[in-house]
Amino acid sequence: MDELRKLAFFTVAKGAAFGLLAIFCVMVGFSYLPRLALQAGGAMSLAMSMILLAKAWNISSANYRKTEMWLLLPQERRPPEPHARWAVTTVLRDAYTVFAMRAAGLASCLLAGALVLRLGGFD
Repeated sequence: MDELRKLAFFTVAKGAAFGLLAIFCVMVGFSYLPRLALQAGGAMSLAMSMILLAKAWNISSANYRKTEMWLLLPQERRPPEPHARWAVTTVLRDAYTVFAMRAAGLASCLLAGALVLRLGGFD
């Protein structure tokens, strides 16, 4: 089960990292307006959080054999069929939820920074 958990967190982290790269690129594009950059980053991080939560809620209806985590798992390490669906969906749901909470935390920090800039008069 530990190997399943490591692979689930690896695959979700990889996807979240690509999302964060896109958010970072947009924020760099708005770097001439810091408050707007923080607002855009916060809004996109919040959207990423909602997408990850939606994926966590819908993972039980997905075909576990077509997930990246299952394909990365060596054949001899795969759990037996009756147990596999439950194990894969459980660890993926946990990984999606953890990264959704981290994205929501990032969004709150970015939006709080934008609020501080707005209230401080640094427009």
